[in-house]
Amino acid sequence: MINLDDFKNWDIENSAVTLWFFKRPTKDEQGLPKFRGNWLDIDDGIERVLKDAALFTRNQVDEVNAYGLLAQAQEGSVLEISADETNVGLIRDQMAAELANKQITNVKGVLNSLAYAAKFVVGDNTLIAFKKLDSSWSTKKSSKLIPAAFVDDTLTLAPENTFQLEKTFDFFLTEDDILICQKAAFETVLFYKAAHTEDFGMLVSEPDFENIFADVAPLVNFVGENKLHLRRASAIRQKRHYADQQFMDNLRDRHVEFRLQINFDATGKIIPCEDTCRDIFNALLDHRLKSGFSENIYAVPDVSPA
Repeated sequence: MINLDDFKNWDIENSAVTLWFFKRPTKDEQGLPKFRGNWLDIDDGIERVLKDAALFTRNQVDEVNAYGLLAQAQEGSVLEISADETNVGLIRDQMAAELANKQITNVKGVLNSLAYAAKFVVGDNTLIAFKKLDSSWSTKKSSKLIPAAFVDDTLTLAPENTFQLEKTFDFFLTEDDILICQKAAFETVLFYKAAHTEDFGMLVSEPDFENIFADVAPLVNFVGENKLHLRRASAIRQKRHYADQQFMDNLRDRHVEFRLQINFDATGKIIPCEDTCRDIFNALLDHRLKSGFSENIYAVPDVSPA
C-alpha cells in the first residue's frame, strides 16, 4: 500500500505541468482500449489552477483503503489499486513526452474529450491527476450555447471556445498505484470492467448460484458487458441470498405477492428469460419492500435492516 505521507508530501507546488486530453478510445483485437493522448500548451494561469486543484483534492485525503468492487471512497478517503491491474499504463505511455506531432493546435483536439490529465514532473518523478469531462466539453453542447461572462456589473460576451476547468481531480497515478477519489470516473476513464467481469464469471460458475437456475445462459446474455448489471451481480455474490435455503423458499412462495415476474420449473428452479432477468436481480438483491401500514410494494436501490 502507498505511504500516505509520501503522497501528501509530493512536491506539486514546484513541479512542471503539462495538460493532456484523451478522446474516447476504440478497442484493439484483444479488447484493450487504444488510448491516444494529445497535449495542449497552457499559460501560467492555467498551470496555477491545475496545481491548486491537485493540492485541494489531495488535502482532503486522510485515509487510504483498498479498492473493491463494492467499495466507495468516503469523505476524507481514497481507494487504492495497483496501476498494473488497470489500463492506465497505456495512458502513461502516451504521455511519455510532449512531442510536436501530439500537440493540440485547434479546438477540435479538445472538444468531445473523455478526460484530461495534468502531468506534474519534478526531476525523474511524475504524478498524474485525471479528470473525467462532462457534456459541456462536447461539440453538440457548445454549439447550442453562447458564452457570456459577468464583468464590472455587466453581462458581456465571452470569447468563443470557453471551457470550465474543475477545482478537483477524480484520481491520481503515482509510480505504482492509483488513488481514487471518484470511483465511477476512474472506472469510466480507464474502462475498468475486468474485475467486475471476472467476478461475474465466478458467480455463474458457483454451484450454489448455478443450481438455483434451470439455465444460466439467458442471465449471462442479459448481463453482457453492461457496467451496471456487472456491479449488481457483484453485490448479489457478496450478499449470497441465493445460498440461503429459507430465502429461496420464501422467494418461490411469495414472488407474486411482491410483484416480481419470475418463472420456476417443476423442481423449483428459476427459468430466466429476457423479460424476467431484471426482476430476478431485484429479488436476489433483496430489493423489494412491503409497507406494514399501506401494504404498498416498493422497489428500492438498497436496504439496511432497521
